[in-house]
Amino acid sequence: MLKPDPVEQAMSDGATTIDLAKDRSIAQTILGQPLHQYFSKAVKEPFLRAVIFYSKKYPHPTRKNVGQWAIPFMDALDKLVAFNRGTREDFFIAVRRIVLGTIAHDGFYRERILAMFEWLIESLLNGKIYPRGEGTPKSNHWTEPQPYGGKHSIISKILIHRNEINKILGRSSNGDTNTVYDNHGF
Repeated sequence: MLKPDPVEQAMSDGATTIDLAKDRSIAQTILGQPLHQYFSKAVKEPFLRAVIFYSKKYPHPTRKNVGQWAIPFMDALDKLVAFNRGTREDFFIAVRRIVLGTIAHDGFYRERILAMFEWLIESLLNGKIYPRGEGTPKSNHWTEPQPYGGKHSIISKILIHRNEINKILGRSSNGDTNTVYDNHGF
């Protein structure tokens, strides 16, 4: 007699959590069968609806009411909303509203987000962040002027010159400037 699949059993039982093998990547877990359908319907869709619902509780952010800390975030989030072509537009607008509303009024979160940006920049200068693929997101869901991504991205250009940038900043470089760039063909 076949043992029931633990994921299918948990889904049919209405479990709130599903334990999977520790050697499976998150992508394999979420995108693989049979969890993909479950994750989309029972996790992702309710989450997206909740974010959209709660975002409407925040005041509408404008350049005049968010303060200086939020302006660069607003510029980036405005590009995200503008370049996104209709797909989940309400979610990206909601994220914009929540992020800007939060960093505009709450230093606790703002300072942690700024710290995270510092660490991301360090990772970039250490060659650990790769540029998005050339022409991605795909133009059927994205309106950014071509060319974009890959060798056209600012990440690609920083990777090419990261040893020089690290020297200017007084940081030591970890490895050859072009290793990440060359190995991944950006």
